[in-house]
Amino acid sequence: VGAKNVRFSREVDSMKISIRESISSLNAEGRPWVIKDPRMALTSAAWLKEMSNPACIILFRNPIENAYRFLAYNLPGNNFNVQEWTLIWEEYTIRPIESCMKAGAPIVLVSYRQFCLDPVRTLSKLYTDMQQAGIDLE
Repeated sequence: VGAKNVRFSREVDSMKISIRESISSLNAEGRPWVIKDPRMALTSAAWLKEMSNPACIILFRNPIENAYRFLAYNLPGNNFNVQEWTLIWEEYTIRPIESCMKAGAPIVLVSYRQFCLDPVRTLSKLYTDMQQAGIDLE
């Protein structure tokens, strides 16, 4: 058990170093910058701890529509049902919101459905919401 904890601790330390290096590289290119990667939902707390002045723009989908869409990703031996895909949606949606709240970062939510139905209006609303949340757009 001790050896597993040491290995895990080393992996976490390695991840933190990689996050710091990535943020440093992005900062060198100029600010503000944006990252969009659904996998970051699960590691958002670690990323936010390393950022100065972060803001969170979270695109969300209807959980049931999302679950049915993901049924297509089922593989033999890895068949999730709608309820299980909905729980996965919940984890990928709620965890970043909680991480942003804990970090004190402003949060702007964007409906994927509204974006698809009216992208111009949705982006205009996003811009306004970001300004109202105090997100620096310069």
